[in-house]
Amino acid sequence: MEKAMIKKVLNWTLQNNPINTEIDVEIIYFGIETMIDALKTLLIFLLLGLIIGKTIPLLGALLGFSILRSQAGGMHCPKKYQCFFCMICILFVSIFLPEILVIPFHYRIIFYITMIIILVLYAPVNGKIIKVSEAL
Repeated sequence: MEKAMIKKVLNWTLQNNPINTEIDVEIIYFGIETMIDALKTLLIFLLLGLIIGKTIPLLGALLGFSILRSQAGGMHCPKKYQCFFCMICILFVSIFLPEILVIPFHYRIIFYITMIIILVLYAPVNGKIIKVSEAL
């Protein structure tokens, strides 16, 4: 069903924006597939947020992590479901850990500044792509 939807969107795109090379078609197909995967993931996270009653914190954590990930890069899981599971774990820890672990404000400020310094020094976006299996 998903591949059929991708092909329909691809065909519509090609009809309205003629492309001459086969490479461009593959790139557009990949882009459409990636966007549909991202929308599915977002909808599932919204649904989970509604179910647990933490939609706004979940969206905040998702936005923050997405911005960080787009600038810092990071490890990549070999399979989509593994990536999805890791993302759920990261988001749930981000939402529920502050309720369990209370850190004084001044320590949080020091922690945030330290994280930003580490990010700027060691995690450029154009760094090497590392798979999880290689990192372990």
